Amino acid sequence: MASNILPLQLFPQNLTHDLLTEVAPELDTLKGEVLLEKFSGMLQPALDAVVTAYQLASANKITEQAFELFLQNLVLAANEG
Repeated sequence: MASNILPLQLFPQNLTHDLLTEVAPELDTLKGEVLLEKFSGMLQPALDAVVTAYQLASANKITEQAFELFLQNLVLAANEG
């Protein structure tokens, strides 16, 4: 019954933790555990949305490549700003 209430995670939570601790190793301590969970809660929905979007975009090669280009440009634009 509880599984019907919880949202489906497309991106595994342990990988979310790995990403966060790679950029902020201090989160992998007892003192950082609370922040790790908070940041994970913020990042998880975004990662799941990207996975869902990629699944939809990869229906064919052209839209898949366009989506990948969009992500590359998004990262480049964020780094410039």
